[in-house]
Amino acid sequence: MHHPEEDVVYPAPVFRLLDAGLLRLEHAAAAVGVLGLAAIMLLVSADALGRYFFNAPVQFQYELTSHYIMGMTSLVALSWGVRRGAHIRIGFIDQVVGERLRGILFGINFLIAAVTMAVICVYAAGEAWHAWVNADLFFGVVDWPVWLARIWVPLGCGLLCLRLVLDGVMVLIDPQHARVLGTSTDPDTEVDAV
Repeated sequence: MHHPEEDVVYPAPVFRLLDAGLLRLEHAAAAVGVLGLAAIMLLVSADALGRYFFNAPVQFQYELTSHYIMGMTSLVALSWGVRRGAHIRIGFIDQVVGERLRGILFGINFLIAAVTMAVICVYAAGEAWHAWVNADLFFGVVDWPVWLARIWVPLGCGLLCLRLVLDGVMVLIDPQHARVLGTSTDPDTEVDAV
């Protein structure tokens, strides 16, 4: 487990509250992602079984899966994945610099990534809003609303941005928090790119 709540030392009580609230959102988002993955599996299986055994495919499966559920599944759990350490990290710097500098670099990297996610979130929210206002549709077997496909990008990137800001600020305030986030290399449990 990457970010075990019992090991987190918060620099101030407000950080504990923010982290607890964000954790609830991340768990809800991860649950939505799991449900989406289950829906993909069921829809694709039903389509294949219907197509090959009954000559009656699930006509709307491709559009629903590719436009909506795949994006939802991959994007809503981004923050949960970062919290759990399910991301690629180059860890050689951990062995070269001291704890304070490592914490500062880690915090700065998180904040730079947060800015990137914020830009993506704002742009994608504008695109989703534009599709909503114009009532844009994907034409197919069923006319699907475009905004419903595009809303997952700002939701996923926005939640990830909040996680990156919170963890980045916590590491800048207290560099030891970087250990909880997985910046120290543990050869028994981690595989790092060097």
